[in-house]
Amino acid sequence: MCKYGKVTGYNCGNIVTKTKAPNYVPGTQATYVEVNGCNQGSANLSASGDSGGPWFSGNSAWGWMSGGAGPNSCGQNNGIFMAVDYMASGMSVLTS
Repeated sequence: MCKYGKVTGYNCGNIVTKTKAPNYVPGTQATYVEVNGCNQGSANLSASGDSGGPWFSGNSAWGWMSGGAGPNSCGQNNGIFMAVDYMASGMSVLTS
């Protein structure tokens, strides 16, 4: 999975879970995806200001940045995104 954030820029990571319920979203369901960048050069996958940025694989949109969790085992923040499955009708993720 790769993403682009206004603050952290472009980097990639590996999915940790597809059933995350972030503690910063009160009363949420476990429908978020968490990604860890430790296996991709210790990438910091989230920072304040990255929210709303795209998550993608190749030219396929996967979702948009919601927030982060961390620090992880390599001392960086994981990224958390909402999958496109939960997007409102008529919305899309720009990947280029």
